[in-house]
Amino acid sequence: MLLRKQIHQYFFKFFNDIRLLKILNMILLSIYDTTLPLTQPVLKFLVILVIILFAPILLNKIKIPHILGLIIAGAIIGPNGINLLTRDSSIILSGTAGLLYIMFLAGLEIDLAEFKKNSMKSLTFGMYTFWIPIILGILAGIYILKFSVATSVLLASMFASHTLIAYP
Repeated sequence: MLLRKQIHQYFFKFFNDIRLLKILNMILLSIYDTTLPLTQPVLKFLVILVIILFAPILLNKIKIPHILGLIIAGAIIGPNGINLLTRDSSIILSGTAGLLYIMFLAGLEIDLAEFKKNSMKSLTFGMYTFWIPIILGILAGIYILKFSVATSVLLASMFASHTLIAYP
C-alpha cells in the first residue's frame, strides 16, 4: 500500500492538472483496444502530431527536406503503405491543410523584386511556352489524331497550361 501511495504521489507531482490527466487517460484508453487501421479520432490525431513533430527531425539528419519528409511519412502510414490510418474526413482535412501549407511555403520563396526585374523575360517565355504547345496541339489533334476542333483545343490547352513561377 505504501509503494502504491508513493507511485500515486510521484505521478501527481508531475501531472497535477486534472485536464492533463483526462487527456492522458483518453489517449491511454484509445490505445488499449486498437486494431489497424486506427479508427479512434484521438489516436489518429496523436499519430499525425507525432509524425509532424518527429519526421522532420529524423529526416533532417539524412539531409531530406522537411516537406518531402512529411509527404514520405504520409505515404508510408497511408492506405497504400502500412495502412495505419484510414482515409476519412479527418485525414482529408489534414491533407488539405498540409497542401495549403506547402503552397504557402512556396509563396514565401518567391522573390517579387527579382520577378519584377525579369518581367519582360518572363512574359516572353510565358508567351512562347503557351502559344507553341497550343498551336502544335491543335494541329496535331486535327490533322494527326483526326479529332474535332473543340477536342483538339481541349487537348492542346492541357499541354499549354503551366506556371511562370518555375521560371528562374
